[in-house]
Amino acid sequence: MDTRPEPEEWAELSSEERARRCRAMASEAHRLSSEAEGEVKNVYFALSLHWMALAKEIEKLEPSEKQKG
Repeated sequence: MDTRPEPEEWAELSSEERARRCRAMASEAHRLSSEAEGEVKNVYFALSLHWMALAKEIEKLEPSEKQKG
């Protein structure tokens, strides 16, 4: 799964799309944590939490066009 855009592409994405991609990365990291063992499991789990937090911050700081209305 490769949801990583190039840096210049990321800037052009809507806040909704950036948040969606962060949630996709969170989901993938969570899946990987369920398959891993030891410290790697903990790191993947923490990473999933950080991706989800980033998605929430993007939505909070960059309201969607629908919300600006």
